[in-house]
Amino acid sequence: MRVTVLFFAAMRERAAVDRLEINLQDHATIADLQHLVVERFPQLKNYVQAASYARNAEYAKSSQTLKDGDEIAIIPPISGG
Repeated sequence: MRVTVLFFAAMRERAAVDRLEINLQDHATIADLQHLVVERFPQLKNYVQAASYARNAEYAKSSQTLKDGDEIAIIPPISGG
């Protein structure tokens, strides 16, 4: 299956891309996707572990199963003052 991964803020800057098309095995989860993103972009490891995830514009847990065509937003932690 193929999903689109969206990167934001510092993650987008460090990856030097704002989106990525990635192939996964059927029945893959967001946790599986996390591993593939870190393999491709090791510099994002800390962000990937601390991020929130949205599947098709709805927040999702790492155990959620993905489907072909899904859009996954990786939302980094927000800080500020």
